[in-house]
Amino acid sequence: MKLLNGRLFFESQSVNVFFYLIIIGIIGILIYSLPNNPAFAINNNFTNYTNAKYNIEFQYPSYWELKEKSSRFDEGAEISIHSNSITENGVISIAYSDKLIEGFGSSDLRIAVYATFKESLRSDYSREYRVIEQPSFITIGGKDAGTFLFTDKDKYEEYALKWATQRWIVFNGVHGYLISYTSSAETFDNPANKEIRDKFINSIRFINQSISK
Repeated sequence: MKLLNGRLFFESQSVNVFFYLIIIGIIGILIYSLPNNPAFAINNNFTNYTNAKYNIEFQYPSYWELKEKSSRFDEGAEISIHSNSITENGVISIAYSDKLIEGFGSSDLRIAVYATFKESLRSDYSREYRVIEQPSFITIGGKDAGTFLFTDKDKYEEYALKWATQRWIVFNGVHGYLISYTSSAETFDNPANKEIRDKFINSIRFINQSISK
């Protein structure tokens, strides 16, 4: 009986040690993954950014990468900001024009917002679009702005990834901005991405403020 009790005690101790090792391993994995986990990364510092050429300043997550166009021949928006995983965390882009009629179809903000909204839903015939939020009007950096939200996916791919895009159009005098945030529809509204998006938009300020027409 003593031997049996000894064996039971030994086996019990072994189970306890094994259990503790598992717990320690899980804690170690969590600690190691914190810097790359968007749910925790949101608490990291944001970087202040100012661009005198485009008369804009804002804050973006320090662990994201920011790129500017180096010449007018480069494709895409004037400024793009993204993390290592666009699908999970999204990408922010800022297109700029100081020729409002040429760039936005009108110098009237409301007309420009609705024109951009319609164009966004028919820019690619191979995509299937769905409106999530119709155009509405807010202020960004003390300027009137319009915004809308839609999703899109490949019409012909059976298991196509659905993307969600919110766009904001802001006029600061003759300076026009088309700001976009895109991520997978699945992660668009998660708390970390929502906080990043809101903090970015709320941090926007315009240099050399102009009286909007």
